[in-house]
Amino acid sequence: MKRLYMALIVAVAIVALVATEVVIIRSLSNFEPKIPVVYAKRQILPQDEITADMVEIKNVNISYAHKLAVRRLEDVVGQKARVAIESGEMILSSRIGYVDDIPAIELKKAENRLFTVEFKPDQANGWWLLVDQYVDILYVPDEEPTIVVAQASAPQDSQNQARHGYDESKVVRLSNIRVAAIIDERGNLLSNGKRDIVPRYVSFEVDDKQDAFLAYAKSHGRLEISVRPSRK
Repeated sequence: MKRLYMALIVAVAIVALVATEVVIIRSLSNFEPKIPVVYAKRQILPQDEITADMVEIKNVNISYAHKLAVRRLEDVVGQKARVAIESGEMILSSRIGYVDDIPAIELKKAENRLFTVEFKPDQANGWWLLVDQYVDILYVPDEEPTIVVAQASAPQDSQNQARHGYDESKVVRLSNIRVAAIIDERGNLLSNGKRDIVPRYVSFEVDDKQDAFLAYAKSHGRLEISVRPSRK
């Protein structure tokens, strides 16, 4: 009887130990360490020298941190932005550089400024853009309905119904905007010659009203670049 009692105690203890081990393993499997990462506190324009009040440290899950994320403020302060960095954006080492390492981008008018847009994978026009080329930038708001193109052979009623899907007044066009620079994913300027690297960003020369509009448009819709290929 005594042996049976001891065996029962041992069995209960083993079950308790196994259950505790399972709980510990599950809690550890859901645990993800956090690491410090530098974020922009406000928008930083290309060529802006970064100061301490422009950036901050946030602790994020290690899986959320980009492999090129900067982790110390001292590695950012005193450097320049190669491309536009938006407020709340994680700062990557490829998007900043020391002041003397970043070539200046020419402005045709001293009072203008640079505004940088990132190319999306479906925007093949980036291959044909040239520095000093003039393009149109189209803004399509998020709530814009799908555009339906009417067929010439369709009945008149069908054409009228199709046209209702597109309201031209909701699409904003900025005309004759100068391309000031073409930039790769590491922030290097690309020339108008042979390109063996896919363009990632384009910097436009705009005035102080156009840059405010484009900053709004980037987060409230879609930007498209309308290009008229240069004829040689």
